[in-house]
Amino acid sequence: MEVWDEDCVADRVKDITSLMERMFSPSLRVADGMREVVREAFTAVDSLYGEQEAAKWGERFEWEPEVFERDKRLAIESGYSLEVMARR
Repeated sequence: MEVWDEDCVADRVKDITSLMERMFSPSLRVADGMREVVREAFTAVDSLYGEQEAAKWGERFEWEPEVFERDKRLAIESGYSLEVMARR
């Protein structure tokens, strides 16, 4: 498992809070308290879940055929652009 130093954690927190601001509202400004909550959550979860845990969690996962067909159709209609697919 990769160990994160404080600079890396700070960069990840900045990325996460920046994404939150873009997703929810252009006028939203993430308060310092929220940054601390995100930092604590990121640090806690990062040390608990790694590649092995993710593989074990998803080992029996299967897409429903309808989901595959829906997403395949969306990909084709979107010209295989993930950005366009996400907007739609």
